[in-house]
Amino acid sequence: GGQLNYAEKPPMKEKITWLKENMANQLRNANVDIRLNTEATADMLKDINPVGVFAACGSLPCVPQSIDGIKGANVYTVPQILSGKVKLENKKVAIIGSGLTGMETAAFLGERGCKPYIIEMMPKIGEGIFYQVLNDILDELKKFDAQFYPGYKLTKITENSVEAVNKDGENLAIPVDAIVLSVGVVPDKDKVNEL
Repeated sequence: GGQLNYAEKPPMKEKITWLKENMANQLRNANVDIRLNTEATADMLKDINPVGVFAACGSLPCVPQSIDGIKGANVYTVPQILSGKVKLENKKVAIIGSGLTGMETAAFLGERGCKPYIIEMMPKIGEGIFYQVLNDILDELKKFDAQFYPGYKLTKITENSVEAVNKDGENLAIPVDAIVLSVGVVPDKDKVNEL
């Protein structure tokens, strides 16, 4: 669903746009009643009187509230960056999380002149990413002189830095202009509960 609007933005992802366009054509060809820019409400569903309801209401980015400085003006989420709501250019940016979303967002920022610093809590960068895809994105990130810090847990964010610590208690402080959180998503349950 809506995640495809973000997934198509990083480098080399234009085929996602093709997928979106193809699915939209399939829906039109099947004469599906599509209501864009319309909030689904319980009253609306009562009027439609459907046999069933699939509540595919999406997800929200995880924002770990326990991190000091997480609510800072320089802290962003992947959707804010990829949607264009926040434009970062020629900045030093810490990307927290090295899953595919974090890595592709780092490449997206790299294309805009940013220097990516990727901090990952797991012992390896890109753990769980299919190795050929991982190799491709790592090659892409070399162009931007991306720096990688596996095995470090984010502990603090300030106006001009991030701080992290590894399992041996070694501290890391990196001067950055912005921080992008890519630490997963949680379901948006409010609408599901209402329906």
